[in-house]
Amino acid sequence: MNKLVFFLLLLPQLFWGQAISFEVGAVSSSYYYKNSNNEKLTTLDPGRSTGVALMGYKSLGYQRDANSIKFGLRYQQLNARGYVVDVPINYQTQFLSLSGAYEVNPYTIYVNEYCANCVKIRVITSLGAEVAKIFSGTQKVGNQETYRLVDEPEFNGFLYGPVGAAGLEVDLFNSTTMLLNYHYTYFFNSHSAPERVFFGRNMLSVGIKSAL
Repeated sequence: MNKLVFFLLLLPQLFWGQAISFEVGAVSSSYYYKNSNNEKLTTLDPGRSTGVALMGYKSLGYQRDANSIKFGLRYQQLNARGYVVDVPINYQTQFLSLSGAYEVNPYTIYVNEYCANCVKIRVITSLGAEVAKIFSGTQKVGNQETYRLVDEPEFNGFLYGPVGAAGLEVDLFNSTTMLLNYHYTYFFNSHSAPERVFFGRNMLSVGIKSAL
């Protein structure tokens, strides 16, 4: 009975000061491909094709705290283009992922150093993990042949890997802040043979965060 009363008293505190955020980003991805002979293919240029990402996060912890935990969903495109001899190859993929991270606020810039409640700019760094799954994708060879990547084992596994990010939170009004973030992820692939594909992802994003 005492444990139940304690839990009921604690329950509202679990939701107090939480925040929700939404971000949109530009993605540059790199494909690291090895064939069944363990040979690396370097015909894809990550700088020639970009994608977009949409993210929604829930943060746990008081907004005034220096540290917090966040988790959420991400939609992202991991695209690439290149050439094999003179034949163009174009990859267009769409993934859904679950992401979680531990955030730290190592430094805060006060616009008015004599006013603790005035506009602030917080430097945010985070480290976490992400698991992703393809739900749509095509490989186009030349201008004729198109392959469904969701049918290819090397693309249809689970992607997983660490996520590192750094960015800024800028106070706007009330309990709302503007976000500007840089994210990097290296995705390993649960499908490891005979052909293997790993992914590197760079992303710049902007967004809004609001306390609940």
